[in-house]
Formats: sequence, C-alpha cells, structure tokens
Amino acid sequence: MASLRQRSSFTDEQLQANLREQAETLLEAGVDFLLAESTGTNAHRKWVSDACRATGAPFWVGFKCHRDANDGSVKTGYLSHDRFGDVLEEVMSHGGALLSVFHTGMDDTTAALEIARHKWPGPLGAYPDAERNDYMTVTHDQTVENQYSPEQFALQARKWVELGVQVVGGCCGYGPRYIRPLRDALPQKIAAPRRAIATP
Repeated sequence: MASLRQRSSFTDEQLQANLREQAETLLEAGVDFLLAESTGTNAHRKWVSDACRATGAPFWVGFKCHRDANDGSVKTGYLSHDRFGDVLEEVMSHGGALLSVFHTGMDDTTAALEIARHKWPGPLGAYPDAERNDYMTVTHDQTVENQYSPEQFALQARKWVELGVQVVGGCCGYGPRYIRPLRDALPQKIAAPRRAIATP
C-alpha cells in the first residue's frame, strides 16, 4: 500500500500535525464530541483517531464500507481491498467511544454491522446513504426515486436497533422525510446494553 506521503507533498508527520490542529480547532469552537468520518486508508483512519484522542474529547469512529462484487466480502472505503473484519480491531485499538457504519448502502451497512457486532463490544451506530449518484450535486434529480421508501428505512432501522445498534440516522439521499418517522418507529430506550458476543 502506498503511503499518504507518496501521494502528496507533505510528510506523514506534517499530515498528522494538520489533523491534530483541525481536531483542536473544533474543540476550541465548542463542539461536544468529534466524529471521525475517515474514508481514506486505514493508516489515515488511525491518524484521525490519534488526533481526536489527543484532545481528550470523546469521539466516534466511522467506517465507509462496500461489498466486493466478486466474493461478497465487506471492504473498507470506496475501492479498498482491505476487509472490514481484518482491520476493524486495529483501527479501534486507537480509541473511539462508538463505531459507526456510515455513507454505505443499506444492505452493505447490515453486512458490516454483523461483522462489527462480533468484533467490537462497545456502542454501534448506523447512518446509511441512498446509493444515489447525485448526492454531490446542488439539487437532487427529482426523477430518481430512492430504492427504499421511508417505511422500509424505518423497518430496517428498527432491525438494527434490535441487534444492538444505539445510534441511527441517515446520510446522503436520506433527508427529513426519512429521519422524522424514526422518532415513532424506534424505541426511546434500549432495554440492556449491548454485550460482546463470545466467539470460539
């Protein structure tokens, strides 16, 4: 794997210093916690976590995931060949109060959460995207419908909560008409904290 330094004019040390400065600036601005939505390499994910941890503030770690079309395995990032299950523990060893799967299609989110709940004993979060191609445009293409309806979204969110997911939301393509129904669809409290699942 090529290092970040090989793809930029900055040294690894400068990049890590920049991340620490960004985290400190956010804390100085008054944020309550940091959400590390890193979609770069796993080295970058660890640097972001280290920068967040250095502030002393609570932070969450986010993983963008996708399933490989060839073998169905869950990989990190957009195009990475790194298996989510292989790198999860290494990244989370750098800290993080919650592990979230974000900006990931609904079905791939479910697959990633199944892996996470067996490898991570702490809180879980999920906020999928609608797998649209127009999420970076100024306005959405009104002629394109999301694959899932708000009712289907709420049903899937409830299933995630039943598995132990404690934070649920939506990413690109899932706006207010998807998020508002969650208030009624999801329980206000989880009966018991999620426990690590023993593996042989």
